Amino acid sequence: MLAANLTIFSKGDADGVMTKVIQDDGHGGVVKDASHCKMARGKMSVANVSFEALAQALPGWKAQRALALCNVARDDAEIVARGIDQAGALQRTLENFAWGAGPSYILLDVDPRIDIPPEAPETLIRYLEKAWPGISSAKRIESYGTSACIKDEQGRQRTGFGSYHIYMAIEDMGMVLASLPGESQSEQLRALRERILVRCWNAGLGSIFIDSAGRMHPRALIDLSVFSPERLIFEGAPILPDGWSQERPAPKVVDGGWLPVEILTTPLTTRERLQFQESLAEDKARYGDKAEVAAARYRDRETEKLVGAGMQHADARRLVESRRAGVVDADDWLYFQGEAEPVKASQVLLSPHQYAGRYLADPVEPDYGGAAGSIVTSKACLQVNTLTGEVNIHSFAHGGINYQVQFDRKAYLGLIERMHKEGGDALDHWKRLLTRHTQEMGEDERSAVVHRVCTLLKIGAKEARAALEKESADFDRARDEWRRRFRPAHYESEAQPETEEEIAAREGHELEIRRQSLWDRCSEIACRPNILDDLVEAQARRGVVGEALVCKAVYLAVTSRLLDKPVNVLVKGDSSAGKSFNTEETLKFFPDSVVVNASGLSEKAIYYLGSLKHRVLYLAEATPLQSDEHSVLAYAVRTLLSEGHLSYWRAPSAEDESLEAILVEVEGPTGFLCTTTAVALHPENETRMLSISVDDSEEQTRRVLQAIAEREERPEFDFAPWHALQEWLALADLRVAIPYKDWLAKEASVERTRMRRDFMSLLNLIKASAILHQANRRCDESGRTIADVDDYANALDVVMQGLLQSHGRVVGAGAMQVIEYVRDEAARLCRDDPIVALGGETDRDALEFTYAQLQAQTVTVTTAALAARFKKSKSTVSRWVKETIEAGYLMNEQKYRGAAYSMQLRLDEPVGSVGESGQSFPSARNLSFWLEFGF
Repeated sequence: MLAANLTIFSKGDADGVMTKVIQDDGHGGVVKDASHCKMARGKMSVANVSFEALAQALPGWKAQRALALCNVARDDAEIVARGIDQAGALQRTLENFAWGAGPSYILLDVDPRIDIPPEAPETLIRYLEKAWPGISSAKRIESYGTSACIKDEQGRQRTGFGSYHIYMAIEDMGMVLASLPGESQSEQLRALRERILVRCWNAGLGSIFIDSAGRMHPRALIDLSVFSPERLIFEGAPILPDGWSQERPAPKVVDGGWLPVEILTTPLTTRERLQFQESLAEDKARYGDKAEVAAARYRDRETEKLVGAGMQHADARRLVESRRAGVVDADDWLYFQGEAEPVKASQVLLSPHQYAGRYLADPVEPDYGGAAGSIVTSKACLQVNTLTGEVNIHSFAHGGINYQVQFDRKAYLGLIERMHKEGGDALDHWKRLLTRHTQEMGEDERSAVVHRVCTLLKIGAKEARAALEKESADFDRARDEWRRRFRPAHYESEAQPETEEEIAAREGHELEIRRQSLWDRCSEIACRPNILDDLVEAQARRGVVGEALVCKAVYLAVTSRLLDKPVNVLVKGDSSAGKSFNTEETLKFFPDSVVVNASGLSEKAIYYLGSLKHRVLYLAEATPLQSDEHSVLAYAVRTLLSEGHLSYWRAPSAEDESLEAILVEVEGPTGFLCTTTAVALHPENETRMLSISVDDSEEQTRRVLQAIAEREERPEFDFAPWHALQEWLALADLRVAIPYKDWLAKEASVERTRMRRDFMSLLNLIKASAILHQANRRCDESGRTIADVDDYANALDVVMQGLLQSHGRVVGAGAMQVIEYVRDEAARLCRDDPIVALGGETDRDALEFTYAQLQAQTVTVTTAALAARFKKSKSTVSRWVKETIEAGYLMNEQKYRGAAYSMQLRLDEPVGSVGESGQSFPSARNLSFWLEFGF
């Protein structure tokens, strides 16, 4: 016979009851007043109860008693509510009535708010089988709720079978708790409720509830608030109006075994979370208009109340909005149990421990749980962090809502000024309160507060800031000490050393918890169809404009650091063209731990940077690699990029104990990112990187100037979701299948041998795009992410310019102007040469010449003349000329540095300027056609 412990509470008041009071609503329905469902004082006992005994006891359950699911055996004791100090009595809190190891009952409390047929418990179990396979095999008690089956004096049915309780038992609650993330049972139970909500919702057993303030709450068909071991469960018959009656069916025991532990211990998967979030977003969009109507009514109603009490309209509206956002403003009023008048929140903040643990009304819906317009002061509890002084209100409404009680600048200064006038220790309080209660203030607001306090207390700003820094340091030190000394004992392992299998299982569980936490913060971005486009839009909002190619190239290359062969990028551009700015602004979308930012490196410093595994080394300027291609640094960088690690033997120093050579190793693989004003680096360095040029056109300059002018008006950007995305990816399965790689190998150009290296870069960028978009990609049978056409398109967009520039096929728009100028000048020289201009044409301007004839001409021009022609600086024009020469389109026979250029055309006609198509790889359209038709 299955049995488990239950805790039974008995109310201390002689005539006190813990049940609902049913009233006629005047419209054929009922009003359920639950204001009596509370217990300030009473007694407790623990009993080991079988299913059969519990089912037999429920029909005659006394209204003065309540159940709780706490399964820890203990002696009978006096009980008081949270916040009541009584010698020898236990406060009914989760800390005192937590779940322990061993058998325990759990309760499925269902209230669908509609009439349902008598067979509804069986229907619910069949539904839950979709989310929790095996639940129907568990032994259970099926009973109807305390408000079911009520008839009035005329025999009319006022309530149907609309609510019911299903009791089940689990063999070892300790195993369930061990599977849940969190350092306290409160955090573990929060995770358990989330698992239940998500799986109920995905099984079709969830809905949106809109409260009186217009807030939308996701609800499961099962009441999640009862999944707490100290929570009171009311089974007593309700108090009915005279002449009314209740005919509930008797509880029924369904035979079976323990509830399978896997139902509660299995963590949520990413797919389950994604399905829930997508469905929830759809429902919120569907009911958004209805919620906004309720919100508008609430704003108007509550604002009118506050204005009637003497508050300014703007302050009243701000206060009401703060409530809806989960923040109780210091100027707001709180209704505490046992207080004849409301208490201002600022008074609570000043003396928080005076109100700690006391019950009060919900700040937004004070009538929750009672008749409309009433104030029910038992539906929330004020909690104070004894270390930090943070004040929160936990409301029991709608499954649990937390409110933060905090100061704003106005209320804080008002409180300090009042204390100063009353002769209190304002100096001590302003430091403590500013440290602990005004973290939501911006730096400007905090500075204004410090300035006002200095004026008020007649102290210097330097003295005030020093006092504040000391208070903050003392606060941090005390918090750390508290965590070290008072960590709950039941979290310290008393078991034997873990086996390898146990360690692997624990680490795997911790990894999944970490991934889920990161997913919650980044899922909105991770689910987007093209994250690179979203990056460009985000950059535009931040004032980084017109450099989509550079942003995408840098972001995708840094993401490729997770692979065994990261892609390395060299960003080229003239001085002040924005190459470093665009690169560094894109790097802000990555956590600081990802990028090793080296504005400069000595020759051997790279060997002492620590582990560079799956990180990116960013060199702000390539000068150290250009000055001496055979230097130790240049060799080390090339080796790191090619081999994926470094090994360096150094001689022992005076501090070393041994006289033997010491091996210094740098772990890779490592990505490399660099910017330069040079047209080209040494081939040994450049062939290991993709070259990307910034836009130096006049149109881009105009866009940059406009962005600079608007910079002060732009809101602060939140990088946290983007950082979480990269951390989430680092913990993901990085295996990628490219189903079309063989086809690409056949179709790619093989004119140059460095394509062997560039083809690998293309494949790795495809993998990086697939990893980045894995939430929108399919997986093969082995779990690998399958790269699609979009991933190829992303990689091709990013690398085409770099590949073509690296192959000497494409030059920048400025360099194209130089080539066209030399070609035009060569044609003019041909027309003026009587030997070339044969044929006796009278109109020499109409003559056309072969490219060989044009190549034979030497065009002499100075840098100053080119700068004047193109209206650019001499340094810019000089760079364009170097670019054409490095690409092989022009030859310069300049006699000495500073002399006029003597240029001749070389090679065939250039393919075109940067951005035009090349033939190195097939287009994404051709790939799509091949995937669909096979040719």
